[in-house]
Amino acid sequence: MLWNKEKKDVQQMIDCISCPYFDKKKKKCMGGIGKNCFEYDPKTKTAIDPKTKLPIRLD
Repeated sequence: MLWNKEKKDVQQMIDCISCPYFDKKKKKCMGGIGKNCFEYDPKTKTAIDPKTKLPIRLD
């Protein structure tokens, strides 16, 4: 599960199409993880930074 920083909500597949990191020709994310989208733990309701593996603020 991913957290979308722009939408401030859990990421849906439709959010990828409007993301600036989404390559429409290749139809895949080109570096948005850790910049616009973050891993999300629904139990603790926190996002995880991919580099440090520490929780980050969602606001």
